[in-house]
Amino acid sequence: MNRMMIRLVGATALAAMAVPALADKTDKLVTDQYREKIAVAAAEPGVAEFGSAEIAKARDRIAALDKKLDNDKAGQAEAVAGEIDTLLETARTRARVAMAKKDLDTAQADAKARNDAQLQNAQANAAAAQADAQAARAEADRVKQAMRDYQLQQTQLGATLVLQDVVFQTGKADLKPGAAERLRPLAAYLQANPNVKVRIDGHTDSQGSDAYNQTLSENRAAAVRTALGGMGVAPDRVTAVGHGESTPVADNMNAAGRQQNRRVEVTLVGQQAASFAALR
Repeated sequence: MNRMMIRLVGATALAAMAVPALADKTDKLVTDQYREKIAVAAAEPGVAEFGSAEIAKARDRIAALDKKLDNDKAGQAEAVAGEIDTLLETARTRARVAMAKKDLDTAQADAKARNDAQLQNAQANAAAAQADAQAARAEADRVKQAMRDYQLQQTQLGATLVLQDVVFQTGKADLKPGAAERLRPLAAYLQANPNVKVRIDGHTDSQGSDAYNQTLSENRAAAVRTALGGMGVAPDRVTAVGHGESTPVADNMNAAGRQQNRRVEVTLVGQQAASFAALR
């Protein structure tokens, strides 16, 4: 897995410099989430028994992750986070393989005591289970690969994708025809990962009144939330917020800058952008 440097963009980066305590809370959120990831993996069937070495290593790497974050070594922290994710996936894989082998051994012993027909049936079931597991893994990889096109950026809140104003009609909050299709890979990922929360932040340029821009930003964020809901993402997983013209990322004095400022940011809260890099 290629590692991507954590980047804090625009006003998010400025806010982090202005309020150091926020960065501390974010660091704690990251390490707490990885502790929770490890706990969840360890509780899965067979992982504690067959993937104990990887689980132990992952727990050891938490301290390293915490240290890198404390030292503000974003790239190194990202690398450690990737190591932990890899260790957890390896632990799960070892558990699946070991449990499948254990099940197969048991089935073979039982079948031997009965007859060849039962043995063949058990082998067929084991092969089908393995095929199902491979298919599930392939589907998970396909969904994750599709997310690569978003070119997710790392922010304090998590992995963030930016939808520029080209997905909306000028001055309106309705998604352009076909623009919702851009959200389908995201919706598929969220359906495959039901514990991931989403935050949608709407922004405008400085043209127009403050009140108009605030309403427009809120409506555009809500439109993206509604589109995801129509694709099967539960509304209680999605928070939509409008910021009006208050948090520009470029100069509003020229057209190119204003276009960058007219945006909707969709953040997978607590997720690492590097985990969506090219899969090997």
